[in-house]
Amino acid sequence: MKQIVRKIFSFSFMIVLFALIGIAVYLILSTRNVAIVENRVGAVFIGSVEDKGWNQAHYEGIKEACEKLKLPLFIEEDIAETLEATEPAVDKLVNEKKCNVILLTSDGFGDNLAPLYEKYSNIRFYTVSPEADYYNVNTYFCRLYQLRYLCGIIAGKMTKSNVIGYICGTPSCQCVRQLNAFTIGARSVNPDVVVKVKFVGSWYEPEKEKNAAMDFITNHGADIISYHTSSPFAIDIAEQMGVYSIGYNLVRTERSDKFLTAALYQWEPIYEQFLSDFQKSTVGKDKYYWLGVLYDTVSFYRFSPEIPQDVIDLVFEKEDEIKAGSDVFVDEIYSNDGKLMCKQGERIGDDAMLHTMLWYVEGVEVYD
Repeated sequence: MKQIVRKIFSFSFMIVLFALIGIAVYLILSTRNVAIVENRVGAVFIGSVEDKGWNQAHYEGIKEACEKLKLPLFIEEDIAETLEATEPAVDKLVNEKKCNVILLTSDGFGDNLAPLYEKYSNIRFYTVSPEADYYNVNTYFCRLYQLRYLCGIIAGKMTKSNVIGYICGTPSCQCVRQLNAFTIGARSVNPDVVVKVKFVGSWYEPEKEKNAAMDFITNHGADIISYHTSSPFAIDIAEQMGVYSIGYNLVRTERSDKFLTAALYQWEPIYEQFLSDFQKSTVGKDKYYWLGVLYDTVSFYRFSPEIPQDVIDLVFEKEDEIKAGSDVFVDEIYSNDGKLMCKQGERIGDDAMLHTMLWYVEGVEVYD
């Protein structure tokens, strides 16, 4: 009888043992087949992240945000805003670096990348371009036009010739929006101001930018220079010729007191916000991140001691009005060909500013 009991016990023990081994094997195999999801960020830049301009400003903002959120960051530099150039860069970030978030840091990364968005339907893309209407794409930008408007006030107060030279990359909504805001600000305090604009054709054209600045100063009487390109070549010329200038985007070079100030992006807060939202899975399908002075995503560089205190006080007063709910493109606004674009008591909406502002306000003169 004891032998039978022992055999039954041994048999039962073996069954339990094999069952436990089977469960262990199943768990091990199952674990191998389950991918451990780690958020990894890939960023694509149109130039070098050491360009002292647009790309460097973005890179530093992304890097700070990723470090704060403990996210690995991988980058691809000098990538043209075309599908042919961007696809291999994104392929590398997704397939080799295992990134599941891709940041496209320039205005030209828009609908032209549609095949790429569809190819990587499981990847979340964030692009500067507002022209990317896909379920896995969100867009983002800073409301720098608010700071441009305030810088325009400074320019309008400081100019003696009433001619301001403005060197710009391409006539996109992004560029035109900043230009128009700057001009509205200048003419709000000095209706005689004319802002003369030269589009150089792309974001990085060193010789064209320098030549345009030189031409505005030498042949048009401009006594203030500003710009909207990737690098500050126009400011270099203004400094060399002893002319006032107002910068943009990033300041990495020591300047004289003729450098009045700059409208700066503060990219880290906006990158931190939407990457944090992504980590928490709170990203909305149609969400557009467009933040301004109220969220500290734009700011001034230091003010030159040549700017009178009453002008600085006026600028801060107008900034407070914007923070309180006012804006730049409000009330009666005419285009430079005489059309009424905004009526008294109205505001030009975000959609129009982002997608259809390809016209110039009164006071803008464009030169080929």
